[in-house]
Amino acid sequence: MVTYANYRQTLKANSPSVVDGTYPIDGQENHDTLSLLLRYDLSISSALKIQLDRWRDKSGPLYSLPLGVNPPYGNSHLLSASYDLVF
Repeated sequence: MVTYANYRQTLKANSPSVVDGTYPIDGQENHDTLSLLLRYDLSISSALKIQLDRWRDKSGPLYSLPLGVNPPYGNSHLLSASYDLVF
């Protein structure tokens, strides 16, 4: 199974995060995720699952709280494996 998601923050002019009616696009959160999942049924009551997740940070350089102080989140990858048994 393959899944993909994209998130992009949008702010309205009257948002409490907006200063002086403007908010730079470089200060908004933006990221996407991609997951790849492989499942193999070993029997009717057990399965082996392997999953690879990728999280890609596409936020602007000003996105942090407070603005511009903290480093960006960055990208990450996660590989997980599990053995499921129903009894």
